Amino acid sequence: MKLREMQTDYGDEYNKLSKEDKDELVEEFKSIKKAASTIRHPTACSRLQDVTNVVRNMELLVQLQFSCSPTQ
Repeated sequence: MKLREMQTDYGDEYNKLSKEDKDELVEEFKSIKKAASTIRHPTACSRLQDVTNVVRNMELLVQLQFSCSPTQ
């Protein structure tokens, strides 16, 4: 959902909220954002596995792109 759509769909509802409700929503958003910014895989082994998976997926995407492109 784009920001403009959210403003159109929920702007009036948000403006009708009390100051306390708005502050509560902002704090909830901040806590969700902070939780999402923490490291999801704290051990070195799990981070290494993440990197390995990303490299493998990138290689597969490159192979797929070349196999799907028309030959000259």
